[in-house]
Amino acid sequence: MQFILDHEYVLTLFASLAIFLFCFPKRKLFYLTFALSFFLIELYWHFRPLPGPLDFLIIYLLLIGSAYLTFNTNIFGVLFIVTTTFCVQHIAYKGTMILVTLIDYNLRGQIFYVLMELFIIVVMNAIMYFTFLKKFKMENDLQINNGYLLAVAILIILFDIVVSYFVEDPLIEDKNYVIYSLVNLYSIISSLAGIVILFMSSNETKLENDNKTLEVILKNDEKKYELAKITQEQINIKYHDLKHYIQENKLNEDDVLEIEQNGKIFKSIYYTGNKTLDTVLLEKNLACLKLNIHFLTIADGTLLNFMKINHLYSMFSNLIDNAIECASKIEQVDRRIIRLMVSKQRNSVLIDLENTCLVAPIFKNNEIVTSKEDKENHGFGIKSIKSIVNKYNGHLYMSYENSKFISKIVFPLSDENK
Repeated sequence: MQFILDHEYVLTLFASLAIFLFCFPKRKLFYLTFALSFFLIELYWHFRPLPGPLDFLIIYLLLIGSAYLTFNTNIFGVLFIVTTTFCVQHIAYKGTMILVTLIDYNLRGQIFYVLMELFIIVVMNAIMYFTFLKKFKMENDLQINNGYLLAVAILIILFDIVVSYFVEDPLIEDKNYVIYSLVNLYSIISSLAGIVILFMSSNETKLENDNKTLEVILKNDEKKYELAKITQEQINIKYHDLKHYIQENKLNEDDVLEIEQNGKIFKSIYYTGNKTLDTVLLEKNLACLKLNIHFLTIADGTLLNFMKINHLYSMFSNLIDNAIECASKIEQVDRRIIRLMVSKQRNSVLIDLENTCLVAPIFKNNEIVTSKEDKENHGFGIKSIKSIVNKYNGHLYMSYENSKFISKIVFPLSDENK
């Protein structure tokens, strides 16, 4: 027990750090690094050669080095871990001091004091885990590179350290416990604000990265659309030439053979009233032909003329690609079916896509959890669809029933598009 009392600060600091061992990727030999870091920081804290605030700053820098060697993340992630650790330890210390002051200040330095501090750390770590870290751990998407918000959080904790040293100690000496408790309460609130800011920076970074990725996807889809449009124009030209050959009876055996071979391709040409939709349907139907997938379509493309070309192409391309990927995995060829319908329903446009799917997808919080191993780099197809749907005030619904995966998109029709 005396060991715990003698090494209270470093023990509580590393107890606050421990939660991140479950939520962040770690480097090789991280247990050895973690133990060695504890020993070096404890050794420094034992001697404390510098004035109070500078000692805390040195500990902060040492912990940064420790986290960098322990966790497999960038410098922003390291600063996130260390700053959050300091905030949690600070909250636990200040909360314990308030309780001790209210009960009996002589309990300071006794085992009750340390156990209470450790208890608050456990509670804080549990709250952080179930509020923030559990989601990040499951999705593996804790991303930190927002230097501005991170700097604000660091300044908060450093300011708390200065306040503790220059304000709280004199209050204790004067036995002014009421104001001392109020100052501690302020420190707790500011540390909580620091934690919230840190996790806000992570969410903001994730949104920025997702938006950048979606922009790249849209640009790539624009290029794909141009290539698909060229392919459709070439097929239309060939179809037009063959039609004239037939009318003028100028067909030879090679021409007849070519018609037989390309008959399915000519049947894949669509005239929905929207050239962009025609292009993407042709492209995806040709892909279905190669995979022996039955692609059935009834679509009024004029209902979608309000959408930008790149948005329309990207949305349908991602929708149908997902359906093709799922249907192609079915062994029975006659069960590989994709049905697409675009129609007007009252004052809305309804896009109804369904495909056979023998394995039920996993839904969590109305989101599909990707089954691919590289979860960090997959799932952007659906995110891209949702982003486009939201741009036009639409709604996306996905469900699974009777071995069919169903995607429904509803767009409200404006007066000029009705």
